[in-house]
Amino acid sequence: MSKYPLNFCGLSTEYGRASTVVQPIPFDKTSTWIKGANKGPRAILEASRNLEFYDIETNSEVLKNGIFTARPIHASSSSALIKKTEEAVSRYLKDNKLVVALGGEHSISIGVIKSYARHFENLSILHLDAHMDSRDSYEGSRFNHACVIARIREFTKKIISVGIRRILHQTVTAETIENQAVSEGMNTLRMSGARNVKEGTTSIAEMIRVAYDMDAQAEANKVVGGVQAEEEAQN
Repeated sequence: MSKYPLNFCGLSTEYGRASTVVQPIPFDKTSTWIKGANKGPRAILEASRNLEFYDIETNSEVLKNGIFTARPIHASSSSALIKKTEEAVSRYLKDNKLVVALGGEHSISIGVIKSYARHFENLSILHLDAHMDSRDSYEGSRFNHACVIARIREFTKKIISVGIRRILHQTVTAETIENQAVSEGMNTLRMSGARNVKEGTTSIAEMIRVAYDMDAQAEANKVVGGVQAEEEAQN
């Protein structure tokens, strides 16, 4: 058994002294191919103990601003998880904390982004994924991992999706084309008229408050074996 607590970087920062809250959400109820996303938060926290504290980009030791690791959020259903997550994240934001959520499959983002959208005006979402995840419902649930972007559009229309290579034709609407930039293969933001990823993301950069779902599927689906949707495993 480790002598270090299961906290980010092994830190024991008190909540009141922290500028950042790391919120583990080990939820994996709606994955439709390979299960195991619920093991992600613990694996990330364990690996974080080996991180170097100095950050080159900011020329500082960011952890000196305080990083608090919250207790994991567990739930038996997506609706219960969304409620618990929204309440927790709203409390952190009211306390002026930066919130980092660790999942978990895609649906954990709904409650997180709902909280951010209520707290910040003009919220923009940077969505990195191989799929649009914009079905209104899937397998009888509106909160399935395949429906996340459809739910997020209920909170904000300002979404840029990067890395998309598969879109269900029925989910492409006039609203999607007008409001959501889609980068196919990390190369062309074809729906927005933006010529490339840099141009598209620059247009919303000043308003971004949270980045959603940095998915291994978007960058290395042929390398990463454990994925949530069957198609990636076959490519």
